[in-house]
Amino acid sequence: MQNPEANSIFRTLVFMEHGITFRELVTRTETAENAKEAQEAHDMLLRVHGDWYRMRWKGRSFEAMKLKFNLDHFGIILGGIDYGLEKLNEAELADCLDDICPCGRWQHSVTYLKKLRGEILTACRDLVADRQPSPELP
Repeated sequence: MQNPEANSIFRTLVFMEHGITFRELVTRTETAENAKEAQEAHDMLLRVHGDWYRMRWKGRSFEAMKLKFNLDHFGIILGGIDYGLEKLNEAELADCLDDICPCGRWQHSVTYLKKLRGEILTACRDLVADRQPSPELP
């Protein structure tokens, strides 16, 4: 049996539920300043594990869960970054999703999409920064 935390869907679920990357969540559990912060981060991770197993064994879908972000919107924005979606203003982004999103909404929330795009871009920048080699010590 594979460790669910190694699965890309599990890691996507972390972001969809909490708006942070898996790496950030695990780091919070390890570097918390006090027991309360560590417990909160651990509880967040346990909620993702619960939802993961409900998806895997009970057939629960992303749409049936109470997530911070919609999977369709997440996928469109994440995929659209390579095509300049981050250069659109908030109203243009909402109009774009109104035209192409399969979620069935007639109008997409400008505020929600601005928040989602900002969190995705921040997570992407943080991941790229984490992969940069650290400067060598003299």
